[in-house]
Amino acid sequence: MHLAEIWRSRLSLAKGIYLTLTRRCPLSCAHCSTNSTLESEEISAEKLIKFVKTFTSTDKPEIVLLTGGEALLRPDLVIQLADIAHSVGSKVYLLSGMFFASGNKFIPRKIYDAILSVDHFVASLDVFHEAQVPKMSIFKVFEKLCSQDRDVSFQLTSFGKDDPYLKSTVAEIREYFQDQVPILVANISSIGRAKEWLPKSTTETKLKFGDPNPCFISTWPVVAFDGSVVACPHQPVVDGPAPKHLLLGNVAVDDWRTIKKRFLNSSMLRAIRMFGPEYIAQKYSSHKSCEQGYCSSCLGLSRDTNLSNQIEDLMSLDTTSVMEQTIKIMMQESTLAQIPEYADLIYLGYSLEG
Repeated sequence: MHLAEIWRSRLSLAKGIYLTLTRRCPLSCAHCSTNSTLESEEISAEKLIKFVKTFTSTDKPEIVLLTGGEALLRPDLVIQLADIAHSVGSKVYLLSGMFFASGNKFIPRKIYDAILSVDHFVASLDVFHEAQVPKMSIFKVFEKLCSQDRDVSFQLTSFGKDDPYLKSTVAEIREYFQDQVPILVANISSIGRAKEWLPKSTTETKLKFGDPNPCFISTWPVVAFDGSVVACPHQPVVDGPAPKHLLLGNVAVDDWRTIKKRFLNSSMLRAIRMFGPEYIAQKYSSHKSCEQGYCSSCLGLSRDTNLSNQIEDLMSLDTTSVMEQTIKIMMQESTLAQIPEYADLIYLGYSLEG
């Protein structure tokens, strides 16, 4: 499964799900969004397996995205989850910080088996990862995987389009792999460990009253480190405790069908995807100030106990339903690219003929 196919699916509601297998990680990257250490918490394997077993051939996420922390600290669990997901027709995507490539001439057998068990394998690469795992070591792992026709890609985080590390690394990847390995480029955010040293972005849009700004990131549910399932991949939400309107349930007690139904039918989530949280806060909430920013406004919506009923009434209107379908079409046409200059790199090596 090519990265371009996965990224397009990312824009379809509930077409996939994120499973965070652990917060633990042996690396200590200065920009780590999850504040991971080797002593961090992780959900029990039994709970995740039980939840994934609720997928069926007729009702399942098309894509299961495994992440962490470092998901490959649990290679046996990766294999088990991949086998279960494959049995009902789901595809599996795995993101790794490549800790195992540092100083190792050979990939440990269990880890290699876990990589081979998934449909798409992704290496996270940036200036902070490379300080601990040499870039060429990662290239050698990918070279071996590519020789076996495995689908792989790089996820590069940077300080923006003019970041010299980003420019040079993209050029190196393209040359080394002859434009056959796709690259997803994103910006480093001031969250997690980076919050201690990276100033918060000043590019957030400050909307005037009455200007909707739909949320396009709340498209897949996320299983958090404690088993909670949330409606947004924004790290403060995943870290919890999630506000009521973003909490979908828990894998210990809820199945996929229940989570999907709540995710798709929640009036508040539908409104956020349609209008954006700042518009909702300004137009309908008693908390009119949006100076805190887009995502922070969303986190605060549950504090207004009267807001839910107003949003229920709004989303029940026939005209709202028509507008909602238009927004869904807009979502499908969006690129979600944080750095537009690098957006086309997800198509490297992609062929419509497969």
